Amino acid sequence: MKIAVCIFSASLVAIVSADLSSFRVPRAGNTEDSGPVNYEFAYEVKDPPSNNDFGHMENRNGEVAKGSYHVLLPDGRHQRVDYTADENGYVSKINYDGSPSAASYRF
Repeated sequence: MKIAVCIFSASLVAIVSADLSSFRVPRAGNTEDSGPVNYEFAYEVKDPPSNNDFGHMENRNGEVAKGSYHVLLPDGRHQRVDYTADENGYVSKINYDGSPSAASYRF
């Protein structure tokens, strides 16, 4: 145990005393503006035997991304989040469908 502590201590001293003055943060290869970012995606999972029901969709046009995601909660309700992310930040609206029920979740 004493040998392991000595080796660890020596390694730590070597790391702390290393000269990091020549270290530079890597930069992206192309820093020129490549134009607006545009994309869209969606996925959906519904598997009744495992009680999994969730999904997500999003589209982005330039600096504005809009989308929603949803999930079946263990209490039987469906939660849906609609969101927008833009120059004003991330703004979401959360909705719940159904009534909570302890008996609705199956293992």
